[in-house]
Amino acid sequence: MRESENNPRNLLDLLSAAIFLVDRNQNCVDINAAAETLTGYSSRELQGRPLREILLPGRHGDLPQPHDESFFEHPYPIDHESKGEAVLLHKNGTPLSVAFRACPFQDRSRTASGTMVEVHALGSDETQATLRKRSERLQALAGASLAITAAASLEELLTSVTKAAQEIVGAHQATVGFLRTNSWSSLIAVNLMSDKYEKWKDFEASPHGSGIYTMIGETNKPIRMTQAELEAHPRWRGFGQYADAHPPMRGWLAAPLVWKDDRILGLIQLSDKMDGSEFDAEDEAIIVQLSQLASVAIERVQAEERQRLLINELNHRVKNTLATVQSIAAHTLRNTNIPRSVHETFLGRLISLAQSHNVLTRENWEGAELTYVIEEAVKAYRGGLPERIHMRGPKVRVSPRMVLSLSMALYELATNAAKYGALSNDNGEVDIVWDLQSPSPDSEEQQLVLSWRERGGPTVKPPTHKGFGSRLIERGLGAELGGKAWVSYAPGGASCEMVLPIE
Repeated sequence: MRESENNPRNLLDLLSAAIFLVDRNQNCVDINAAAETLTGYSSRELQGRPLREILLPGRHGDLPQPHDESFFEHPYPIDHESKGEAVLLHKNGTPLSVAFRACPFQDRSRTASGTMVEVHALGSDETQATLRKRSERLQALAGASLAITAAASLEELLTSVTKAAQEIVGAHQATVGFLRTNSWSSLIAVNLMSDKYEKWKDFEASPHGSGIYTMIGETNKPIRMTQAELEAHPRWRGFGQYADAHPPMRGWLAAPLVWKDDRILGLIQLSDKMDGSEFDAEDEAIIVQLSQLASVAIERVQAEERQRLLINELNHRVKNTLATVQSIAAHTLRNTNIPRSVHETFLGRLISLAQSHNVLTRENWEGAELTYVIEEAVKAYRGGLPERIHMRGPKVRVSPRMVLSLSMALYELATNAAKYGALSNDNGEVDIVWDLQSPSPDSEEQQLVLSWRERGGPTVKPPTHKGFGSRLIERGLGAELGGKAWVSYAPGGASCEMVLPIE
């Protein structure tokens, strides 16, 4: 089962309906096994060919008109479905009267990226109602896949899968469970029941590992049984110790959730179809696909959780290390003849580095909003002077590497302004302005252009030599981020210009 999880063709092959997937230009992308049988063509033979070459407008007895452009109202249905009758040309040239339904399928941005066409030979037992039901199920399955893959937590994921299984198949009872360990007693389950089972809605019990559901873990294959088959099966032992409290069952359909190495990680199970019929092969195909989607999503959620734990542990260790370095530096410098100003500058730089790490920690090391980075970098000098440091620019999210480098550079600029520049008197102000620009008219890349400009401070005199701060800005930003930065010392105020590529 696992080898099909990233291949929708395997799911389509489980369906008895002939399915054609076409792109925006109505060229065939893929067909399922039923379509290969109906047309006589293999999927490879039809790939890239216009669907209208074999599926033609008309009814039984009409003469097919190849390449007719009016098969669909649009090149593909954009926001609606098309349905009707047509003539399908078999590979051997034989025309076959068919009924079709066509509906758009969507990508993750919910944009129609092509069309799914479901075709049935007329004269069979299939009815338009059946065609509609199948089409609605496939649409619902596509929608459910978006919710499942977007789930941010295990609870949200299990709930999404359970709701999808219950609603798409149409069952009074639906359960999806995840095994925290190799023991069934560790199962975390989400149970959904219709109003028919109102008095059992609060039923919760931990599996004890002896029920028929354990067959799912032994075979790693879906199982489908009528109620008679279930009760006649040698592994069926009723509900064991929960017999008095367990809701009754009417038929059973179950599929495993499995890890990549084929270990069992849980199951989906349904009971009692709402229309009173038995579970069939198409019901099984639906929950098999849901189980595959859920298995992949669970592995993703688990991996993200492990990553969060590792990042939190790393952040904790880095924070402790920086605090230790600050403490060692403070105690070491305290008993030396090094001027206090040097002492304070060194510790200030360590604190700035620690604050930039705190910014990334709060953002899970996925970057941060530039406004937030700037505010944190100049916070030590802005607290009592909020009206003197002005910030203006669009929302820009920058990479972790840029957060660290920019934070240090802006801290150096703020420190210099507080000692010698616009923030060293009562009237000076600082403007921090940024924007996104393209390096050339035909480039799709963007770069951050940021300026720091001081005004109203003491008359500026260029320094006789460049200190650590200037070297950090002009050389460090270029080497670390592949950008450019330069500091100017005009009499009216120091300024700094930065041009940095957005990662």
